[in-house]
Amino acid sequence: MMENELYRPADNKYAVDITYIKKPTPFDYTKPDEELDLPNDVMTEVINRAVILALENIESQRTAGKL
Repeated sequence: MMENELYRPADNKYAVDITYIKKPTPFDYTKPDEELDLPNDVMTEVINRAVILALENIESQRTAGKL
């Protein structure tokens, strides 16, 4: 299409919009001060789910209503 005169822009400059998802940087849970690629609201959700899973694993009765 770029070689066809009908589709060639007047100034002969083509523009391409590219969207991609960046591979997240690996993190080490033993280094809590390390910068993460995730927004704060995502990190809050990850922490909340981790707490629920941990409480389920120790068979806590107080999380039954929350789930």
